[in-house]
Amino acid sequence: MLKNKILGATFWSIINSGLTQIISFTTFIVLARLLDLDDFGKLAAVYIFIELANHVSGFGFADALVQKYKYDDRQFWSACWFILILSVFITGLLILGAQIWSLFLSPTDRATSLPFLLSVTSISLLFSPLSNCFESKYRKSLDIRVITLIKSVSNLSGAFCGIFFALSGFGVWSLIAQKIVT
Repeated sequence: MLKNKILGATFWSIINSGLTQIISFTTFIVLARLLDLDDFGKLAAVYIFIELANHVSGFGFADALVQKYKYDDRQFWSACWFILILSVFITGLLILGAQIWSLFLSPTDRATSLPFLLSVTSISLLFSPLSNCFESKYRKSLDIRVITLIKSVSNLSGAFCGIFFALSGFGVWSLIAQKIVT
């Protein structure tokens, strides 16, 4: 029984990785044809802060839930609430820091400036660590199929949203929308 669960989890994990790579690569190629290089540069600068904050806000609680032999609902929800509160705090710090940073820019630059883009993109920090918490529950039970389905729908939704925004002429905002939706 356990052997079948492990084989199934391995199979779905490989499918998950493959689908994620295919969707990401295809989306990148389409968006690279539709957007300017400047848009990707702005997003890369914003991602430095977002990914660093994402790692800090997760704080390893989701991994700890997977590694813990047994935990009850109270411990699970305590970890989820802690991660959510920490994510809100870090998001608030990013938004506040970005607003202070934007004071040093001219008013005409603010709509597509890095601080404003960072403020909007930081909203994604509210969802990512919390989703990792719930993902850990499925990983612990080796139900990777559910994770694969959720991530595939999420990645496809983000891809369609980003491509739609790019076709509509939103520029860097299409990349931001893709990140938030995914």
